[in-house]
Amino acid sequence: MPSFTTTNGPLPENSGWSLYGGRLFAQVPARITATSTDDDVEPLEHHVELEIDVVEGRLACTELRAVRTEDGPPITSDHLRRIPVSSWVELAAEKLRVVQAIEPDPDGKSFRSIDFAWPSTEFVDDGPTEEALESISQIFAFCMATGQKPIAVLTREYGLTKQTASRWIATAKRRGILVEEHRKVEGDGAG
Repeated sequence: MPSFTTTNGPLPENSGWSLYGGRLFAQVPARITATSTDDDVEPLEHHVELEIDVVEGRLACTELRAVRTEDGPPITSDHLRRIPVSSWVELAAEKLRVVQAIEPDPDGKSFRSIDFAWPSTEFVDDGPTEEALESISQIFAFCMATGQKPIAVLTREYGLTKQTASRWIATAKRRGILVEEHRKVEGDGAG
């Protein structure tokens, strides 16, 4: 796998997008650079730069640039087709911390961004409790923001049936636990 770095350029700290009613914060636009490492199975023959931003509540690649490496071959359409854009956007969200979860500060008066962590599988054991619906909402928000399919994640990783996952998501929305509201923020977006 290539090596990834991210730079947010001249953005003010905590500028970006508040997603899913303040459940997540995306510090974007972010520029991701991928370069090959010595142990890559299929090394890139060029450097790739992606600009990631939020479009309709989801992270999306808004710009892609491939740069020929020194003494490397010219860039062809075949090279461009092999770039796994959606996988890299998802990786940027989770591993490069472009998307963070929001939680209340211990003082209860403000909020802070923290690394997103997938909820434990134990929440499914007691039915659609408030805690379970909160976990479902976290999973749904992160999946939707990163282009994953929440029902597929809930069935594969948490053992829920498609019907149960759909019903719990609908219940979380109906109770106002899961809010599909997104807004651009300037300055201290986590607060």
